[in-house]
Amino acid sequence: MKGIWEKETDYVLWASDLSRKIKEIKKFNRQPRYEYNQAAQYETRNYCTIYSAITELSYLFDYKFTLCQIKEIGDRMIKDGKLDVNNWAYLSDAIDYTRKWWNENFPEATVSSYSFSYLDKAIWNVKKFIWLTQIWYRTSLQLHNEIQTNGVAKLKTYPKSWWHAVSTYWINIIDNYKWKNTFNRYSFQYMDDLIKNWVIFETGYIFIKD
Repeated sequence: MKGIWEKETDYVLWASDLSRKIKEIKKFNRQPRYEYNQAAQYETRNYCTIYSAITELSYLFDYKFTLCQIKEIGDRMIKDGKLDVNNWAYLSDAIDYTRKWWNENFPEATVSSYSFSYLDKAIWNVKKFIWLTQIWYRTSLQLHNEIQTNGVAKLKTYPKSWWHAVSTYWINIIDNYKWKNTFNRYSFQYMDDLIKNWVIFETGYIFIKD
């Protein structure tokens, strides 16, 4: 039984657990169908942590969230002091609140959430598993301009200006911050180095069907 103040995302998922926890593996062998534009609704324009979480649930269940539902998750976080509409929210909090909202509204299709280390090579070596996860990184104008130019961040370190949360699909980033009328897709060439240099946060998060 988890303690009342303990987050489910505090529990670490190891590669050895993956085959026991992910069900119906073959259904994951597909491209993500739904992506979002966090700028489409003014109230949720800064909710990158929530958008990264709903992107994965959309992938797992082939479900598209409405703007009202996204705002409802954010409103709950605001009420509990977990989200500042003009600034930030911790990714772990967004994972928890999104999971709780989903499980309340879809009790027939509940999920659990876990954290894991992107430095765990065994996670990446489970080649037959394809899934979406969430990640935080410290972005900057330099990094933003590079990925908008060629779709790949090719340096091992960058200046650190502000936090951003995105979803990852293998090595590909799904960014719900819309730029120039396209959904952003890009990748980090030296992910390990960016983690070591404190540009990318080591801990990622994943939803798994119960």
